[in-house]
Amino acid sequence: MCAAISIGEKMASARNDHLMKQCSVIEFLTAEGCSAVVIHKRMKAVYGDACLTEVHLGYRKVSARWVPRQLTVEMKAQRKTICTQLLERFTHDGERFLRSIITGDESWVHHYDPESKMQSMQYRHKNSPALKKFKVIATARKVLLTIFWDMEGIVHIEFLEQGTTINSERSVSTLRALKGRLRRVRQDKVKDVVIQHDNARPHTSR
Repeated sequence: MCAAISIGEKMASARNDHLMKQCSVIEFLTAEGCSAVVIHKRMKAVYGDACLTEVHLGYRKVSARWVPRQLTVEMKAQRKTICTQLLERFTHDGERFLRSIITGDESWVHHYDPESKMQSMQYRHKNSPALKKFKVIATARKVLLTIFWDMEGIVHIEFLEQGTTINSERSVSTLRALKGRLRRVRQDKVKDVVIQHDNARPHTSR
């Protein structure tokens, strides 16, 4: 075992020395003003398959992650201010502040209820024929769901009627319905509630 470890260490040391030499060559060619393409061709011609690659350097090709939009300096400053205020409230009120938060969101839902893979599982004998499950195609009919929840669970659910859109009047109506719902299921939160919602235009218009 000791001999095997010693051989492995020697191989790793030799490999590292080989890579370090190639790094020195790259630095020399870069100092001479050679482009990356020229350096790669010359390195490939000398070292062949042992040529240093991005894998050895710890690099990998990745795609940019989509984000909703690029924030301006003012937007970043505003978000920082809001986050600071939230932290200050949490420092002062603790869990009481967290319990006062009600989060709202919207999502499109289809007119069918897909069964999950776990839900469709059954106990079968090894000689039983394989189960077949027909794929359900999502229909074109869908409806916009508005939902509000807090630490205890769902507070209010609302579906947008066909042919209507979300505007400022609709948002006000939804908030009134939420307030009425709070009076029934969260009586302790009617006067002390913090709504966490996105800043879509219907939600912020006055």
